Amino acid sequence: MAEHTGLLAAVMDTVHDAIITINSRGIVQYSNKSTTKLLGYSREELVGNNIKMIMPGEYAREHDSYISNYHETGEKKVIGTSRRVTAQRKDGTRFPVELFVGEVDGEQQETFVGVLRDVTEQAAAEDSAKKYMVDLERSNKALDDFAYIASHDLKEPLRAIHNHARFLDLDFGEELPEDAMRRLNRIVDLTKRMEGLIHELLYYSRLGRVKLATEKVDVYELVKDIEERLQDLVAEHNVQIEVQDSIPPLFGHRPQLREVFHNLIVNGIRYNKSNPKRIQVCFHPEHEYDGKTLKNVYAVCDNGIGIEQEFFTDIFRIFRRLNSEQEFGAGTGAGLTFVKKIIENHNGVVWVQSEEGKGSTFLFSM
Repeated sequence: MAEHTGLLAAVMDTVHDAIITINSRGIVQYSNKSTTKLLGYSREELVGNNIKMIMPGEYAREHDSYISNYHETGEKKVIGTSRRVTAQRKDGTRFPVELFVGEVDGEQQETFVGVLRDVTEQAAAEDSAKKYMVDLERSNKALDDFAYIASHDLKEPLRAIHNHARFLDLDFGEELPEDAMRRLNRIVDLTKRMEGLIHELLYYSRLGRVKLATEKVDVYELVKDIEERLQDLVAEHNVQIEVQDSIPPLFGHRPQLREVFHNLIVNGIRYNKSNPKRIQVCFHPEHEYDGKTLKNVYAVCDNGIGIEQEFFTDIFRIFRRLNSEQEFGAGTGAGLTFVKKIIENHNGVVWVQSEEGKGSTFLFSM
């Protein structure tokens, strides 16, 4: 028996966490070597004394009430649980520990076991994260304020410029030379475009901070609804939109997922010279990306003009356009930026596979 007890004590001294046992009156009966390293008390200083000596005053008072309550009611408030508490070293310094309290039923007396783990670094990291979140919230508030100013105060003079240009056209249009009218119309067009860019910038600034109400989204029905809403564009450009019959549902924010598929489908129509124009929406259980195998990958393919590989990253940058407005129509160049932001909001990734003149495939996994 003595040999077994000695072996057990030797094993306990190899454990990294501090281990202390106390009796029902809170008197320390045993402590391992890690306890001395953690608290600074030798085994002789701890054994025979009340466990409260390693607790700050407020925790010591709580400990008395826990023991009294347990003896009176048998209720185990802290026994069998793990919690964050503050311990106190011999030199008086305080630090956070993760404390687990267990109970051993002996023949002669009750014994309680406390396992303490120093979580100073973890607590510091958590505090740093909390501070970061507070700073981020403050930064987001400042960004929201800026976005409001951009949407309100900048749009007002733009509208004034736009209106003055229109008034000049109405009042003196017949008297102005052709070159002057061309420049006047250009002013009107540019103010409209600038207002659109401000609107897109405002939307993008808020997109990442929308609280997502996720739900099960039927992708087949979603794409068919988009096709119905685009029926005039589809008819005008002789577009065929195909959706895989067995395409599985997505879990996410329905309005944002609608925007993803809408932008990818419209781009497949706009940047396309084929006749007929074909858009295919399909699903891959697995797909390779950046040296990794991703699961549950959705794809939107087109037979459009394609994209050179050197621009695969550029196309997702806000206001980045690769083609002229004269050839493919006006736009702000923000659509794919919104797609990327939405997918990232859903903890996903989006990428493109394309070859110039042979169409593009946009893939994403969430």
